[in-house]
Amino acid sequence: TSNHNNDNNKKDVLVHIYSVKDVRNLETMKYWHPNPSEVPINTERFLVFEPWQAGINNRRMSLEIVYTMAALTNRTLVLPRPFTQYPYSNIISYTDVYDFKHMKSAVPVLEWKEWEDLYASKNPNWKQQAISCDWKDIPSQLTCFVYPRVPPEGTLEYNETMEWRGRRTGSIYSPDTVPGFNEAPVIYFPDAVVFTHFYVWFYFPRPYDHMGPQAYQRVKDHIHLREELWDLSSRILSVLPRSFSTMHYRRGDFQYPDQRNLKPSQILENTYAILQEGEDLYVATDESPDTFKAEFIPVFEKRYKLHYWYDFTSLFKDGELTPVTIPLIEMIVASRGRAFIGTYLSTYSGYITRLRGYQGMIKSKNEFYWTGYKWPEQYNRVPMNTPGHIKSWVQEYEESWKGLK
Repeated sequence: TSNHNNDNNKKDVLVHIYSVKDVRNLETMKYWHPNPSEVPINTERFLVFEPWQAGINNRRMSLEIVYTMAALTNRTLVLPRPFTQYPYSNIISYTDVYDFKHMKSAVPVLEWKEWEDLYASKNPNWKQQAISCDWKDIPSQLTCFVYPRVPPEGTLEYNETMEWRGRRTGSIYSPDTVPGFNEAPVIYFPDAVVFTHFYVWFYFPRPYDHMGPQAYQRVKDHIHLREELWDLSSRILSVLPRSFSTMHYRRGDFQYPDQRNLKPSQILENTYAILQEGEDLYVATDESPDTFKAEFIPVFEKRYKLHYWYDFTSLFKDGELTPVTIPLIEMIVASRGRAFIGTYLSTYSGYITRLRGYQGMIKSKNEFYWTGYKWPEQYNRVPMNTPGHIKSWVQEYEESWKGLK
């Protein structure tokens, strides 16, 4: 294990030890089972969207919603133009992050340039002619989309749907409530509209309730991080012990001050009963190396064998990584811990939890741990544990992975 007080000579030895070990095979972590061939492009019906303008996991939520919508409505999904990925200056596309071949094996998908060549350049007024789903209450996380239709009033299915809608407390949409939704050549979701968990937003009334698990399975198998990222993460995993725990610790520019301002000593106290004394702990963090070494390491390495990104940089060749790929690799590493402790309200922490669920790493619905709440005394104060809690983007929920193949 690493000792962050070692002199340079000892660090050189450590780097050598890390570099010569064998990497773990991707097959030991692979949870997705995509369809074997691509779905043909529907050249007459399209779904175009602008993703939520924020971090990569917020953009992923947008993708999962419209991917599910395209599958349900038999439309070709059009990925947006390449974008600048916050908080970096890199220009990337969804296909740089997620496996494009697998994405296309359940839903027909075009990149923006392909869409321009096929349709947009020949129909320059497509946006004005499209059904624009400018539903401003979607970002409030309170709306729901009922598919395929709202049941007739007075039926048990209608009452169940209204109960679900009541828990959301927002508007209800379905193909039969939006004029032209089924017939229009193009459905368009504009900027800052599509953002929450796809499995929270869609509701499938009986007898269509089987479509929910089908949608969850489709996303699990076809929207996953590129296999190259899993291969890169396996280099770190291969030199960590078989049993270790992980933590995502975010401060930096995080917009929630009660989480951003947590001190390492408070995090240590909050998580004391979750982690085992002396165990290896990998910490994924946006802290600068200097701040992490000065504030976090002195507090935590008294009780744990501490690891973080800069212990493992020698495992990667020049040009092999970008500022965008590093946090994605760390996300995978963090998903493999015996226990994982996340930053509350972070969608990065949330997706690590879902990856753990996909990989069978979560054995109990109580395995949701946070740096900002002391376990177990304060967990009755966590919003997800309070009566009347409305499911939203603030964390992942086990329905997204439970019972899937």
